[in-house]
Amino acid sequence: MVLEAIKNFLLQPVVWLAILSIGVTYARRISFERKQFRIAINRDFFEGRHFIKNFFLLGIIGSLITILIGVMLPWQWIIIYQVLMVIAVLIYPFFKIDSAFFWWISLLLLGGLSLFSAELANLLPSSIKQQVLLSHSALATSSAALLFIAALFLAAKWLMLKRYQSMEISPVIKNGKRGRRLVFYSWQDLALVPLVCLVPSGTLTNFLPGWFFITIAHHQFQLFILPAIISSGFKFWRQSAQATYRFEKRELLELLLAFLVGAGLCYIFPAIFEIIIIVLLLLSVVAMILKRRFERKENNWYVETHDGVRVIAVQPNTPAAKMKIQPGDEILTCNGLTVHSESELYAALKTDATFCRFKLRNYAGELKLAQGAIYADSPHEIGLVIFH
Repeated sequence: MVLEAIKNFLLQPVVWLAILSIGVTYARRISFERKQFRIAINRDFFEGRHFIKNFFLLGIIGSLITILIGVMLPWQWIIIYQVLMVIAVLIYPFFKIDSAFFWWISLLLLGGLSLFSAELANLLPSSIKQQVLLSHSALATSSAALLFIAALFLAAKWLMLKRYQSMEISPVIKNGKRGRRLVFYSWQDLALVPLVCLVPSGTLTNFLPGWFFITIAHHQFQLFILPAIISSGFKFWRQSAQATYRFEKRELLELLLAFLVGAGLCYIFPAIFEIIIIVLLLLSVVAMILKRRFERKENNWYVETHDGVRVIAVQPNTPAAKMKIQPGDEILTCNGLTVHSESELYAALKTDATFCRFKLRNYAGELKLAQGAIYADSPHEIGLVIFH
């Protein structure tokens, strides 16, 4: 039974498209960095490593929760969600759209299917009418499970966010209004999470032959492994990475609690599920507005400076990384010499073939010192990515 479920899971197009999407995302990142910075900042395929870890860790945790609670999803939503996930993974390497957006679209489409079920009933053959359409009462009954799945997605996003590392942020240089160049940063993570859930018997077999039945308390269900696509991440250009990271974690946790409460209320009072969903939609919109306001709250840009040399990024496992130099730091002096440009920085590094000392100003404006050994007579291999 387990092998049959795994085989059917692997036959779903979204699984292979998600794997392909991760590979394309990595290739595009490396190509973009080499084009803009002449080097690949981080050659590590961390996207793939995170993808594998998320698949097993989040899949096992999420499936245990859905099995213990007995989450039962309408197959109509599963089909709608699968189609939307195919679209999501195809565009992910090019446009990073929040996976929560697609969940809301799937719920709205499911609501539309239920709302116009009477009109659609006249257009469909009687042999499949009952299997295709979703009544209002069936939607109300399923609302708690759908909101609980959304809460699981938010919990997964929160756990993915905890894996954030500063070496994995992607910088982009843009031209500012006053002629100076600006740096915009982003951190993104994509997960394919296999979630085991139950589907009412006699539905999937009409469209996906081969799915087996299990019996629980004299009721037959079909076991289905849902390939959930979940994206997590944040971007910043006026705030520090840590401040943005903390804000994103807090916001996700608040939404998670709201959706769990909503799922509980829908389970107890299914008759008012529309009101609960509308309230959660409004809360999600408010959270998005607050997030945009937070991103633009400060005016401390990562801007090209004339007072020193701005660090755009730091390559991992390099002398600069070991000295704990951070993106956004401003190098004021190197080996006792004041530096204002790339050429002055590397000239100062050449004054000592094996060691360097930096005086820096961090993003918060605090002065700090950094020093360490460098590769002999190789100043360009220190691991700093700066404005050319």
